[in-house]
Parts: sequence; structure tokens; C-alpha cells
Amino acid sequence: MDTRQINEQHKSVCRLVTEKRIRQSLDILENMISMALSGQFRDEYENLNLTYRNIVKYTIEGVRDPEREKIYNNLRRSILNLADRVKQDILSYHSGWYTYWLRQQIEKEHRLSGRSLPESVNDLIFRQDLDEWLKASAPADPESDYQKKHKSIINSIFNHLWLTDTYGEAEENLCVSIRDSGRFQWHEACIFVSAITLSLFRFWQPEKVLILTDFYNKGDDQVRGRALAGIVLGLHYYNSRLELYPEITEKIRKMSRRSSFREHCRILVLQAVRSRETEALSRRLNEEILPKVAGLKPRLDEKLDLDNILPLEKDDDRNPDWSRIFEGQDEIFKTMEELTNLQIEGADVYMSAFANLKHFDFFRDLHNWFLPFYPDHEAVDVIYNDEVLGPGINELAEALYKTPFICNSDKYSLLLNLRNLPPAQKSMMLKVFRMELEGLSQMGSEEAGTDPYKSFRINVTQYLQDMYRFFKLSPYKKDFEDVFTGRLDIYNSFFFRVACPGP
Repeated sequence: MDTRQINEQHKSVCRLVTEKRIRQSLDILENMISMALSGQFRDEYENLNLTYRNIVKYTIEGVRDPEREKIYNNLRRSILNLADRVKQDILSYHSGWYTYWLRQQIEKEHRLSGRSLPESVNDLIFRQDLDEWLKASAPADPESDYQKKHKSIINSIFNHLWLTDTYGEAEENLCVSIRDSGRFQWHEACIFVSAITLSLFRFWQPEKVLILTDFYNKGDDQVRGRALAGIVLGLHYYNSRLELYPEITEKIRKMSRRSSFREHCRILVLQAVRSRETEALSRRLNEEILPKVAGLKPRLDEKLDLDNILPLEKDDDRNPDWSRIFEGQDEIFKTMEELTNLQIEGADVYMSAFANLKHFDFFRDLHNWFLPFYPDHEAVDVIYNDEVLGPGINELAEALYKTPFICNSDKYSLLLNLRNLPPAQKSMMLKVFRMELEGLSQMGSEEAGTDPYKSFRINVTQYLQDMYRFFKLSPYKKDFEDVFTGRLDIYNSFFFRVACPGP
């Protein structure tokens, strides 16, 4: 069965409901139901069809009903929800996608455990392990049973939040535990927020949006940025539905009373819109700029001692006179200057450079595409055993963690690739990162207090670039509709008008 056809039919139903063309939407929905294996949808469809006919009948007869508008909007919501569930049912059996294979494996495991579908947090198949882990003290040994169970629990929670269509009490309580128990690290909460966001993209439910707003209101800086990204991109994705869910509109309107929320939204939307430039920028780099720079190599070899361009001592502040090096190459010099400015503004200049460094086993775990970089990650620990990199690993990890210009996904790519470099290049990279760390420290002290939103800006820029790489490069990308395609005209969306009302 052609999954594109199913997706197009589903989009048609949603569009027609938005346009209040209910009869046409029901006709397409009936065709979708005929392709579903589950027989549970037919009775529900007939009830919706009957409701629609009654509304039409009473309207023609001139019957006055003060509840008609409410009934009509409930009908529209019900049609959308049924269309969503039918789509998921068809894709589950016919797409062959990893998403549905994994969900079937988890459901099978749940059935074999003898438990019913989770209606409360106590029904979760990993509940006992979670309780034991929350009560235990954490040993430092990464190979301990505790740490292995810890990793298993993190993976189980991510998959559960991602693959669950409709959140209930179990998921709501689980999210409260993640947010308030104090036992989950900030980087773990970050990937859980990403799981909720992926679940929202796949299956609409207003409760997921409300959970994300709770993470935004109560989480730390990294978590808040990711939660808001899920809210903004999710509500833009479902923009046409928002009028049917006044509880969401009212929640966003209340949050918009805070100037910080409005500014956070503007920062995030600007960065999301800027992602449209990434592919054109990558083509320009590969087709125009890099070939020209490569043509300068003989000139660089002549004027620079490339093997000794980096200072041997920390206090050696010599810098090449780049204007002299690029003398007679004004166009390239201006282009490089332009790229530097674009990078500072948040443009994704590294997409093409790191696109071929996503083949590591690390990226076979779906949640690692959304994992924020932190110096204590086990990928950093591996470098300790490297003869060249080991002695400088702390500086290297700290510099990677602090640098604002490389997204988290690319930081892991860079770190994993370092192990494969010759010793001379490893030494050079260590020198580069030492200089980077010093530069960041100096820049941080100079900019302290000048931009109260600097940290948030950096976090959301890196996260949106992580998301962009997932939807464009990951081996699982076919399972997801790319939210970065199209116009990304968020500024004109219903959500943005509510979140950032004009003066």
C-alpha cells in the first residue's frame, strides 16, 4: 500500500474539516477506513455520519438549537481524531517503518508480561525498574548494574513517550516524575521533551501541548528551550486545528503576558525560519566557496607555515595576517567575512561539513540525535584512553560543551571522528580547542550582562539544528514528515498572533 496516498488522504480530510466541508471529508475518511485492518472504526464513523446528517436536517428545518455550534465543533474534532487514528492503524500494518515495528515489539512485550494497556503509572511495564532506580544510590562505575538499568530505563521512557498516541494518567504522572523527582539529569529531561515533541508531530493531542508548557514553565534553560521548540513547531504544524481547541489558545494567551515568553518565541521563530537558508548555504559552500579556497592552497603554503600556524605556548598570541594572505582575493575575503557574520547570527554553516559524519553507531539510537552534548557523556570517556587526546580531554570536552557555533549532534560527530585522525591532526585539534576555550572565556566576560537572552538563543539555535539534521540525515527520517519543509511561515500563523500580539 502506498503510504504517500494515505498521508495525502489524511491531509485532505484535515484540510476539508478546516474549511468546514464536512461531507467531503467524511467521504474520504470512509475510503481510508475501508483500507484499515481494524474494524473498530466503522461504528464510530457511522455515528459521526449520523450526527452530521442530523445537523444538516435541523438546519434546513430551521430548528433553533443553542448548542448547535458546540455540537458542530465537537463533530469536527471527532472527525480529525478518527482520521488520525485510522492513519496510524494503516501505517502500523503497511508502512514497514521502524516506528511501528518498534511499537509492535513493545506492545508484544507488554502482552507477554500479562499487563493491560497502561492506564496509570503503575501499569507501565518498566515501573518496577523505575521505582528501584529512583530509590537506589548511584555508583560511579559506568558498567555497574545500576548504570545499565539506568540506561535501559531512559531508553524505555523515551520510547514510551514517543510511541504513545494518546497520553493518559500514566504518561502525565510519568512526566511529573521526570520534571519534579530530582533524579533525572537535565540532559535526560531534554531527550524526554524531544520524545513528547515527536509524539505530538505524529499524533495530535492537546494534552501533549499542555505537558510541554509545563516543562517550559518549570524546567531549566536547556529543557525550556526544547519544550518551547516543541510547542512552536507543533502548533505551527497543526495551525489549522487550533481554533477548535480554545484551552490551548487560552493557555498560550496567558503565557504571552510575560515579556520573556514573547521574546523567547520571537528568537525561536526567527531561528526556525532561518533554517530555510541551510540547503542554499550548503550548496554555496560546496559549489562556490570551498573550490575557491582550495585554489588558494599553494598561496597559503607559500605564505604560512601551516604545520606551525598554531602557537605552541598558551601565551603566544600570534595570529596570521589574514588580510595579507587574501590580498588580491577580495571576493573570497568578503565571502569568508560574510559567512562568519552569518554564523554569529545563527546560520547553519556546518550542515554540509558534518553530513557525512553521522554513520557512527551512536546515531543508530534514535534519541541520540536529540541528546545535548555534556562533558560527562560516555563518548567523552572513551577518549581518555587515547594517547594523544587523553591528557587534554577535559579541555577538549569543556570547549566543545561551551562553543555556541556547533550544534550538539555535530559535537558528538566531531568527538567520535577524532579517534580516527592521525596523531599530528589530533594534536592540532587539541591546540585549536585550547584556543577556542580561551576565546570563549574572553568573549563571555566581555558580553556578560549585555544580552539577557544569550543562553536561550544559543540553546534553541543548537537544538533546532539538531532537529534539522534528524529530519534531513537520520536513517529514520522516512518515518517522519519533515517539519522543516515548506515556507515555515510561522510569523503569519494563528499561534504566533496569539503568542506575540502586535503592539
